[in-house]
Amino acid sequence: MKTKVIYYIIGVMLLAAGEAQAGEYRYRLHLDGKPGSEVVKWSDRALERRARFGIQTDSLDLEISPEYIQRIEEAGLTVLTRSRWLNTVVVMGAEGEAVSDSTFEALPFVKEVELITDHQRVTAPPRLTMAPGIVGEEDCTTPLREVNAYEPLYEAGYRGAGMLVAVVDAGYSHVDEWDWMNRNVVGGRDMYAAMRGESYLYKDEMHGTCCLSIMATPLERGICGTAQDAKYYLMVSESNESETQMEEDMWVAAVELADSLGADVVSSSLGYFTYETEFNDHNYDEFSQDKAVISRGANIAGKKGMLVCVAAGNERNKSWVRLTFPADAEDVLAVGAVTPAGEVAYFSSAGFTVPYVKPDVMGRGTRCYIVTSRGGVSSNGQGTSYATPFIAGLCTSLWSAVPQLSAAQIRQVVRESASQYNEPDSLMGYGIPDFGVALEKARVLVEEMGIDEVRADVPRAEERRYDLMGRMVGRGARGGFRVVGGRVERR
Repeated sequence: MKTKVIYYIIGVMLLAAGEAQAGEYRYRLHLDGKPGSEVVKWSDRALERRARFGIQTDSLDLEISPEYIQRIEEAGLTVLTRSRWLNTVVVMGAEGEAVSDSTFEALPFVKEVELITDHQRVTAPPRLTMAPGIVGEEDCTTPLREVNAYEPLYEAGYRGAGMLVAVVDAGYSHVDEWDWMNRNVVGGRDMYAAMRGESYLYKDEMHGTCCLSIMATPLERGICGTAQDAKYYLMVSESNESETQMEEDMWVAAVELADSLGADVVSSSLGYFTYETEFNDHNYDEFSQDKAVISRGANIAGKKGMLVCVAAGNERNKSWVRLTFPADAEDVLAVGAVTPAGEVAYFSSAGFTVPYVKPDVMGRGTRCYIVTSRGGVSSNGQGTSYATPFIAGLCTSLWSAVPQLSAAQIRQVVRESASQYNEPDSLMGYGIPDFGVALEKARVLVEEMGIDEVRADVPRAEERRYDLMGRMVGRGARGGFRVVGGRVERR
């Protein structure tokens, strides 16, 4: 089989690897099949989640073929990251130099090659979905009251207990230093650590710290965290050193890790549309087409039983205007930003209403309460970056109140509770959620399902306990799991 080598360029000029200037070349290889592969090693928590919701085991759960990895490395290529869901790897040649077509053509299992960076653009575009802040003062519980979440969820004690949230972001400076924030952090992974030779998980970046603070901070610290009792696994998929499509591959790898750990919710305030290498830039035609790598991964994550919450983007007052990827993905909850008055924020990216509605819902994205680098509190946070963990945390707490429901059901009741569910538009989607209404709808749904527990053989959230590797301990750990007829079942 002849390998299809493609290099995306704006315009009609094709750029062959030998014709480009020297630089840090990275290639995405699309592979054919998975010979000799084994099912990914799931944590006990992941197996329990799959059993609880009847999630099928399929080819997407098989690792990349070890035979392929060996052949790729024997060809002189270094594997930088991989995706079992997309059956892709990202590679580089010796010292990052360009790789010849003949090298790829000698690997018959490589169906397609994409050049995803050659570091030609000098100035990197903006990376994170933040916006300039506006200072204001008010009771820090007000944001929860605006979406009717304070009494139905927070005061009722539904604060995310028993849930695991994977935060995928750019870094978490100081989190390891503050006991009041890291008390519920069970682990983390810098997806670039192997390339860098060290982890930047807790270095050089406050964006992830601020996003985490919106969910995890206890009220006595001046922020009413929207899921204070949840557990958190922190991941870095965003590079501060460059802006390339490899960050989409790293994001997908991070979410695949979240799946194998048994995460219930993914909160990610990263979005992409333009890169250092112009030929990798996205365009409007890709919306809703499941084409962008990050959107494809996000859709699979949603189908694998996780509730994936992503930022809509801050581009409406800029030239791009529209959503950033993966907010276009159908199986995610894309979150836009509103002001405390309930008006759409001037920067919140515009979406679409056909073939489905995006963004899905809106959260407070101005005058947000966030932690500062010195451990204090600021009320000047602004951006869909902050609206996203606000909504993600509340969805987590809602789900902890009705753990019988699936991620898709939680996503739907939140949509149905929103202020303009019957008349959605491209700016606010279904509108501002009412979490009291969402909880009522969820309880009705549970009643209609005819169950008052998660399942007879699955412990309630407060009875489930896991160690730092996601292994279940205590009641509910007995017997383990097995794969029977393509399904994961408790023994």
